[in-house]
Order: sequence, then C-alpha cells, then structure tokens
Amino acid sequence: MVWQPFIDEQSIFELKLPDIGDAPDQYSIFPQYLPNSKIVIYPCNQCGTNEFQAYDLESNKVKWTLDFGEGRETGLHWSFIPSPDGKKTVFYFGLNKLWIVDTNGESLLKISLPFSESYNWVVRAIRWSPDGKKLAFMRYTPDGSDPILTIISIHEHQQTSYCSNLGVGNIHWSFDGQYIVHSIQEQNDDGEVTSSIFSVVQLETGNTYQKRFPENLSVIGWLK
Repeated sequence: MVWQPFIDEQSIFELKLPDIGDAPDQYSIFPQYLPNSKIVIYPCNQCGTNEFQAYDLESNKVKWTLDFGEGRETGLHWSFIPSPDGKKTVFYFGLNKLWIVDTNGESLLKISLPFSESYNWVVRAIRWSPDGKKLAFMRYTPDGSDPILTIISIHEHQQTSYCSNLGVGNIHWSFDGQYIVHSIQEQNDDGEVTSSIFSVVQLETGNTYQKRFPENLSVIGWLK
C-alpha cells in the first residue's frame, strides 16, 4: 500500500518479486526499496544458492543476486541496511560477517570479525554515517569483554575502535558525523529499568562524555 499522509490518500501498488517465496516470514526480513537506484532488495528462498536478490523496477528484471556461500554460520541472523543515500548496502550474517555492496551488486568491502569466547553475536547496532562513507557498530572482542564502539571507513578500509566500557546499547550519529551518542538502560534483578546512561563520543579525539539519569530514557536523535 502507498500512503500519501499530507493529502490522506492511499493506493495499492502490486509488485511480484521473483523467487521470494516465504523468505520474509521465514527470516523476518522484508523487502526494501532504494528510490535513488530504483531497485528493491529482498531475501529469497526459491532462488537456488542465493540469499538475496535486487529487482530493477525500470527493466522489470533481477539486477543482481547475492550468495553468502556455504558454512555452518552462513544461514544465521541475516539483516541488511541501505546507506542514507541509497548507494550502498551492508549485509550482516553468520554472527560476525559484514558485506558492503553498491547498487550494482559489486562488492566494496567484506569483513569477518573474530568471535568472542561465547561464540555468539559479534556485532550489534549497525549504523551508517550521515554521508554514507562509514559504518559504526558495537563489537564484541575475542576476550569476551564489554563491546566496543567500532568505526569502519568503507573506501579507505580503515577500522577505528573506541571505549571498551559502554555495554550493549543503541548508537546514533550526529548530523555532522563528528559525534556518536550511545545509550543503555540499567536494570535491577526484577528486570525493571532503574537508570539510563548516555555517552557522547567525540570521534576525532576519542573523548567520551557520560551522564547517568535515574529514569528510563531513550535517545531518539540529535537536535541541530
């Protein structure tokens, strides 16, 4: 359904995506439309060895496919996030792998991060920078300590890590890409939130400014 909220009109737009099967329900991942490139990226389970396909709305054909390959972890925990400008997409799978591709399906960067001692999730809270040139995420280290904030520069293939005591939480970039705010809630033994901790990281210097609030708060974004 297409909804135009300011004039309160809605219409039905039907699109048959080849080989999609019941993949959205199976993996809880839904198709996403990239307006700048006019493609729809979606998971599929009737497309042979491929895990994802990109459908071109101009040619009405599958433009490219993505095959994660074989392996015990390959089919675990898929997700994908287009960049703000729609020119790149990061795919996360196998608990520790990040693949970045452009709108033609060409690989820009492939990353396999070392597992922690618990052999569980390695990456959390993946976020694109506003200019689409960097990725930020919380990463567990092999020693199993608290996750650290990590920044990947896509084209320079550079990795920078910050702060080892932030914990598992959400992150948000500032509009100018110079800061990241990390938020986490503390709970008591009954699972009730007792406080919220906000940490602002200045990426150029690595300095962190932290404040604890005695209530349940969430960061929804930055104000200019």
